[in-house]
Amino acid sequence: MSGLINGTTSDIILKRIDPSQIKCEIKIIETIFQDKTVEPFMGKKHKLDLEKPYFHLYGEFGFSTNIFNAVFDYLTVPYVALQVAYAIGFKEIYIAGLDMNNFSQPRFYESIENKQPTMLDQYLHLIFPAFDAAAEFFIEHQVQVYNLSPTSAIESFKKINTI
Repeated sequence: MSGLINGTTSDIILKRIDPSQIKCEIKIIETIFQDKTVEPFMGKKHKLDLEKPYFHLYGEFGFSTNIFNAVFDYLTVPYVALQVAYAIGFKEIYIAGLDMNNFSQPRFYESIENKQPTMLDQYLHLIFPAFDAAAEFFIEHQVQVYNLSPTSAIESFKKINTI
């Protein structure tokens, strides 16, 4: 796989760029809602068949190996990124910035003045077990995942300190 991989939303692309000027292939990754539905770009919301072989369920939580069908997100970009990393073939994954703590503090790209609100702390009851499900998937598929945030609240992956 070669070329640029960039994450954004399709509506942002279409607001900023005339579609006739797009000279590359755009792949859209849809996220699965909590009610197990997906609303495809330019399509109708519909229920997913989670019995498909590319959906791996661990209790109430899932992991998708077909990222162009749909992915689970559990309100975090890193959860989607893990599914993308697996789908493109990585067998060793390093996650940076997966702290899941200090929610009152600005993120690394924010300052006190431009800090955006977050509701992640209100959804930890979903986020923590979702990462546990991903960890179980990776163990089954012999993929090593390392959390580069030594103070992370996520205990699902081996933490390594790079400092």
